Amino acid sequence: MPDSMYDRLGDMLSDALESGNFFAERAAAEPSVADESPAKAEKQAPVRRLPEKMSSRLLAACKVLELDGNAGAEEAKKAYHKKLKYYHPDRHGDNPVLQKVARDKTRQVLEAWETLRPFFEK
Repeated sequence: MPDSMYDRLGDMLSDALESGNFFAERAAAEPSVADESPAKAEKQAPVRRLPEKMSSRLLAACKVLELDGNAGAEEAKKAYHKKLKYYHPDRHGDNPVLQKVARDKTRQVLEAWETLRPFFEK
């Protein structure tokens, strides 16, 4: 009776782990940080993050944009644009009630971004 694919895969994995070649081959395939040129490492700017202890105003702004406390500048910018696009009044047709709610939400998103933006600027 032929072995199933999972049995063969299990045998191959256990052989590789026993021989010690599994992790060595994987490490050789992955580029290391030391291999990068120094010029490339210098060009990478540090990720700007929010302070660990935030005021209630900052926490409220993070809640509006649905960010966690460890959000970086790129994450915050993406969340801002996503929310702004989602709540834009023109997306809600001719319904005046939905447009009013969308305007209010857009205003909240803009205020949240204005609160958080100074923490991410250089």
